[in-house]
Amino acid sequence: MKNIGVIPGRFNPATLAHAKLFKKALAENKDGVYVVLIRGVKSSADTSRNPLDAKTQEQLILHLTPEIDVIEASAGSVPDIIYRILSPDRSLFLGDNQYHFTFYCGNDRYAGYKRQADTPAYAQEAIDALKEDNVTIKSISIDIELIEREGIGTVTKKINYSRPPTDAEITTYSASAVRAAIISGNDNLAMRIMGLEENDEYLYQKIARMITKGMMEKIVHEKINQIIEKI
Repeated sequence: MKNIGVIPGRFNPATLAHAKLFKKALAENKDGVYVVLIRGVKSSADTSRNPLDAKTQEQLILHLTPEIDVIEASAGSVPDIIYRILSPDRSLFLGDNQYHFTFYCGNDRYAGYKRQADTPAYAQEAIDALKEDNVTIKSISIDIELIEREGIGTVTKKINYSRPPTDAEITTYSASAVRAAIISGNDNLAMRIMGLEENDEYLYQKIARMITKGMMEKIVHEKINQIIEKI
């Protein structure tokens, strides 16, 4: 049986906290780990929270953990994600037809993924979709692991600018903390949270421009709405 880890999320941007989770999943899943970029139409429209394009997200994730595979999905559908991993154009594992998937997620997504994992019809839906592509899967089993909030970066930390944060604190900072640091002009802190160094300046500037643009678009949109409401 093949053991595959799956880490779905927005990763706008990925951080050292995410890298800790990636390494944990790699240690627990001998046949690979997939980071799934959830890029839904509605969530992607909020550029203040989801400013990065998929190429930049993948570039940063692979910078943090080169052993990870990265794919995209439009929603958190377990059958769709499994299909995208095992379909012929993606699969590295077609020598085996029994698979166990462990999905890693926080409290905000746990209930939805747990419901799908506990419903056999969802695994069967993935098996049926793969069968249409002439890929025969004998069995698929699914576990959902709840991520501990502290240390994985799922909590938005209030940044204390009165002193530099410790390395331990850095690995609890979320993507929201990166965006806050960039908007506040604290480039050094933002780079530390993302695990970037001086020679990664080009990648950092690319990310910073996207985050700043996304925030400005939100501000402009809100101002326009305020003007419209007064008319």
